[in-house]
Amino acid sequence: MDCLEEIFLNPNASEGVNEEFVYEEPDDEFESPDVRDEFDYDHDVFYTNEVFDTHIDLVDWAQRTAKELGYVLVTRRSNVTKGGEVKKVVLICNRGGKKDKRSTGAPKGTCNLEGIAYARRLTDVQKEFVDEKALLGLGPNSIRDQLKDAFPGILTRSQDISNYLRQHRLKHAQQRGETRMQIVLQLLSDHQYTYQYTTDSKTGCLTNLFFVHPTSLDIWRAFPWIIEIDATYKTNVYNMPLVEIVGVTPTGKTFSIAHALIENEQHATYTWVLQCLRSTLEEGLVVRVALTDRDLALMKAVKDVMPETKLILCRIHIWRNIELHANPSFRSKKIMVCLDTGGINS
Repeated sequence: MDCLEEIFLNPNASEGVNEEFVYEEPDDEFESPDVRDEFDYDHDVFYTNEVFDTHIDLVDWAQRTAKELGYVLVTRRSNVTKGGEVKKVVLICNRGGKKDKRSTGAPKGTCNLEGIAYARRLTDVQKEFVDEKALLGLGPNSIRDQLKDAFPGILTRSQDISNYLRQHRLKHAQQRGETRMQIVLQLLSDHQYTYQYTTDSKTGCLTNLFFVHPTSLDIWRAFPWIIEIDATYKTNVYNMPLVEIVGVTPTGKTFSIAHALIENEQHATYTWVLQCLRSTLEEGLVVRVALTDRDLALMKAVKDVMPETKLILCRIHIWRNIELHANPSFRSKKIMVCLDTGGINS
């Protein structure tokens, strides 16, 4: 059943009050007459005489009803006037319709509610239950087990509970007047991160933040010989570059060492990051090799802070630059095949 229901604006709503929404049968655009004949709308679970104040209330009712039946409704499309007034909303089963050829998800018609965030969403009663257990000091796994005993059939995972508790704490912290950065620093402290930060001398705003997870710190001190440093962009609402520092074990496995939110990619900033990194090492431990892209400010900072460290360029970045800038110059496909395999063998 692709199109399960449609929601229409009630044409009989009184003037001067909020227009109401009622449930009506779907039209022939989405269901064949054979499918329509299968339904007894007088006894169908999605037929109701209840009148809803808004279409949002009606959609919420329909989604809750569907969830009780073991599937999830999503919005297929909605008709909205130029003034922003919703005239019609079409809901379908989230596994209905034809599968997009480009999609790698489960086939249409295959229902797996546990993989759907909406189906795992906590109700208000369940949230109160989680809050009570969290106050007793229980962790997400223990709360999940008790939640399943209290509400049989619930699909909520430990990660869903952890996410809810994190958002709940964030909301309460903001209500107390704490800024996001104050909350972040408190979380770093609560979870025993090693961290350092700088602030603007005039505004007091945070400018740079360096942090290391306690487990990462233990691994880093065990294998301090090789590091890889790179910065990414557009990863946060502040548009601050995020520096990621990765280590390598003797078996060739990589592990995360540290992260840093920085105000810019200048030499002084990178120098501060590397000084923070070096301060986490015990005396006598030395970084032997550092891999970077060709960021001149970063390369200079590495030489200044870690003069004993050999600096080499990342091969992946080298090949990407070759493909980007040298491709038009190579007419021979044989040469490009050699480049793709990591070098030219004569």
